[in-house]
Amino acid sequence: MKDKIIKKKVLFLFGIILLPLLLFALEPIPPSNISEIGAGTSDENPLFLSNLGNLIWLSETPSYWGSGYLNPSTMTFTNIVKVFYLQTNDIDASDSFLWNNGNGLRPIGRVIYESMFFTPFFGEYDGNGFSIDGLYMNSQGIGYSNDTIGLFGCIGESRIHNLHLLNVELIDFDKIEVGTLVGYALYSSIDSCSSSGTINSVFEGIAIGGLIGAGQWYSVNNCFSTVSIEVENGRIVGGLIGGLNEAALSDSYFTGNISGTYIEGGTYGGLQIGGLVGQSIEATINNCYASTTEPTINVGGFAGLIIDSNISNSFWNVETSGETLAYLHLINSFVNVLGKNSTEMRDITTYTSVGWDFINIWAIDTSINDGFPHLRSVPPETNEKDISIPSPSIVLHGNYPNPFNPETTISYHLSVASNLRVDIYNLKGQKVKTLVNDYKPAGNHSIVWNGKDENGNDVGSGIYFYRMEAEGYVETKKMVLLK
Repeated sequence: MKDKIIKKKVLFLFGIILLPLLLFALEPIPPSNISEIGAGTSDENPLFLSNLGNLIWLSETPSYWGSGYLNPSTMTFTNIVKVFYLQTNDIDASDSFLWNNGNGLRPIGRVIYESMFFTPFFGEYDGNGFSIDGLYMNSQGIGYSNDTIGLFGCIGESRIHNLHLLNVELIDFDKIEVGTLVGYALYSSIDSCSSSGTINSVFEGIAIGGLIGAGQWYSVNNCFSTVSIEVENGRIVGGLIGGLNEAALSDSYFTGNISGTYIEGGTYGGLQIGGLVGQSIEATINNCYASTTEPTINVGGFAGLIIDSNISNSFWNVETSGETLAYLHLINSFVNVLGKNSTEMRDITTYTSVGWDFINIWAIDTSINDGFPHLRSVPPETNEKDISIPSPSIVLHGNYPNPFNPETTISYHLSVASNLRVDIYNLKGQKVKTLVNDYKPAGNHSIVWNGKDENGNDVGSGIYFYRMEAEGYVETKKMVLLK
């Protein structure tokens, strides 16, 4: 761990001496559409984030995190003003360690428990299916008092979705809640998100999760993590979520690793380290699984602590995570979680027998996720780089470029001649223009949309959808017009 920190410091000094242009480029950059009237005030008119400079700007500009008042007695928010963001590209954050004196990105949103100081992120961050790759965060050098760490340190009344964090390196020294994506979530939802990389908790992190540290009154759906978590004196640690309190988790999984040392602690004492969640209190969990990779620390196969919870149709791998469902209490809980061996965990009937949806939500492929189930909405990388996938008879390809201005090309393939229709819609579901409504021969085709409606008027910046119908095939994809 110390060697990694020293390496980052050396690279930082090297960057100062030999890469001045790179350092110059690492500066806060406001969203390109920030000057537009109403930008960021709704999901129909979000602020666009497309590069590391935009992320740095967001992390350093609390005035654009939204606002709200937390009533400490009721733990509810009032007078909320939200800000909306849309990521428009994959973001390479591998140079983020050069920011903040070599300590990387500061969290978006913060909380200080001792003084009950809350400055969460209020709003929506739509990753748009894109990734942030190579994010580096070192809590020792955050530069301000904060008890949580993650890309989003603390969120309130927010939604984070369609975002994938790749190759995260997060170093925690003394924070209470630690997660790659969210440190602490309150009255929020996280869906269709994922993370990979490492978390190294050097000094008694309290609640640590591969994706989310902890929170209350929040929901997580269609998410996974393959993060490797190394803890020193860990207390409440979960592969996906550290503390799931009065919250809901569904259709999610963890296939990373948990290792290190632990101490007995937390409100209920004892060991609270689990393959999926560290602590489940007054929570519901449905259609989830955990398969850790040979942990070197005692881990409850599925959870560390389960109290007043309802857990159904879920599984853990007894070969890699041990025979024990949970290392601590199972109090006042309904638990239908089964331990399976690796062969059974790769068998689709294990899951379909309890009603998992393998048409719309889940899939199994021996070349993906080591043969364990994966989510269709957020598929992990395949095991092999070159995999032959047969072309479907009819397919709608992505548009290019995306984002675009002023025009973009939409491509599609027909194996047989078909009646075809392609329409453009706005976020309200209103049809903007019909691009194609004709009989088309078999083969590869493309059509250009010039950003105009049926009347030839230019449409505004924002999110649009193109929908193709042909011989019973229906597909819709998203695109962004960025002026």
